[in-house]
Amino acid sequence: MLKGRLITTLTGVSYKYKGLPLTSLLVLPNGSPVFVTQNAASTLTQGVEFEATYRPVKGTTLRTSASYNDAHFQSFPIAQCYAGQTATTGCIPATPATATSSAIPAHQDLSGKPVYRAPQWVVTAGAVQELNVSSTFRLTVNADLRYTSSYYSGLNLNPVSLQRGFTTINAGARFATNDDRWALSLIGRNLTNRRYGTLGVDKPGGAGEVFTVAGEPRAVVLQAEMRF
Repeated sequence: MLKGRLITTLTGVSYKYKGLPLTSLLVLPNGSPVFVTQNAASTLTQGVEFEATYRPVKGTTLRTSASYNDAHFQSFPIAQCYAGQTATTGCIPATPATATSSAIPAHQDLSGKPVYRAPQWVVTAGAVQELNVSSTFRLTVNADLRYTSSYYSGLNLNPVSLQRGFTTINAGARFATNDDRWALSLIGRNLTNRRYGTLGVDKPGGAGEVFTVAGEPRAVVLQAEMRF
C-alpha cells in the first residue's frame, strides 16, 4: 500500500497435535521420582500473526508485529502433579497396582489448560535508520522493543513457574562500505538485562520450589565482517 511504502501481512494458523511427546518428572507410588516421556492425547494451537513495515522516507524503516497464540491441551488426563499440589488443587492420588491393572502415579488432568512456554501475546516494534556517511561508507542504526505476555515455564503448570509478562530492548549500529565488502557492527541484546525464565522444573524432593533455565542476559557484541 501507499505506493509500496507500506507492506502488511496477516496470517491465521491452526495446528492440532496428536500424541505430543512431553518429558515429565513423576513420583511413583513408592515415592521414587522418575523422568518419563508422556504423550498428550491432543493439543490445539491457533492464533493470528500480523506484521507491518513502513518506509515513510528513503533510509527510514518502521516495523512492528503482533502474534496472538491460544495453545491448550485438549486432552492430557495423566499429567504430573507439581510439588506440594494437593487433591483440593487437582492432584489425583496414586493408584497401586492390582492383579488386573498397573500402578498409576499421582497425577492431574490438564485437559483444557494452557500449554507451558506458550505466551498468548508477543508484540514487537522497532525502527531502522540508514545514513550515508560518505560516497564510500554508510551507517545503519536500529532499535527494537519486544513484549512477551505471561506463560508457565513448567509443564505441570506449577503456579510458582508462572513467568509474568516482560519487555526486552535490543539495539545496534553497523558501519559498512556501500558494497558491503566489509562492515563493523555493535549489537546489543536485552540491554536492560531483564531476567526471565524459559524452562522450569520442580525441585525433586522440594516443597514447591522451581528450578528455571534463565533467558539470555544482557549481551553486547562487536562483530566484524569481510566478504571475499
